[in-house]
Amino acid sequence: MYSNFDRIVIDPRLRRAEPEAHVSGPDAGRPHLGRYRVFSTAGTTGVRGLFVEDADEFAVWIGTSLRGLASWGLAEAQLQGRPRIAPWLVATSSEAPTADMRRRIVEAFGLEPLDFYGTTEALIVAASRRGQAGMDILEDLVVVEVVDEHGRPSRRAPPATRCC
Repeated sequence: MYSNFDRIVIDPRLRRAEPEAHVSGPDAGRPHLGRYRVFSTAGTTGVRGLFVEDADEFAVWIGTSLRGLASWGLAEAQLQGRPRIAPWLVATSSEAPTADMRRRIVEAFGLEPLDFYGTTEALIVAASRRGQAGMDILEDLVVVEVVDEHGRPSRRAPPATRCC
């Protein structure tokens, strides 16, 4: 799909070379063409992945959900009467919240925080469900494979060298 970027992208102004240059340039934090947020992977597979999101849609998602451990800090502020916000989702990623953090988030927002594991390439690889410990791999969206140090499927039990 990446090799066909220019053929399949919806906005004809988006050609692979321009977003690639944008994400590497000094204005990478600003919308490309005034409209698109551009993200990329590190390129450890030899080809850097490129992801383009509509800035307005991205802003709506950012503005109506709390993500990461910052949600705990906002929960503390909410319990002290500032700010008064009502998110529809509280999600953590990268760092697992402590039991106390989870309790305070529920107390502040009335929502049990959900845990997510994501990557630039897949956005969400695994997610928790309310009332469940641990996370489910979203097998309809990703294929997770345990591999050895040579990138070959590993037959040994984890821990393995890495997961792809």
